[in-house]
Amino acid sequence: MPGVIVKERESFEQALKRFRKACEKAGIMSELKKRQYFEKPSERRKKNKRKKLKG
Repeated sequence: MPGVIVKERESFEQALKRFRKACEKAGIMSELKKRQYFEKPSERRKKNKRKKLKG
């Protein structure tokens, strides 16, 4: 879990923005979106196959 040390005279919004960026970089948000709903293994394979063909 990424952590952010709030600097002196730094607003909460700026610290929150840095925390969110650290979470994105660590891949937490994408993992959260993946686990938000159950995906059958066959659907996951189809999705991965489409992704490989596309990119």
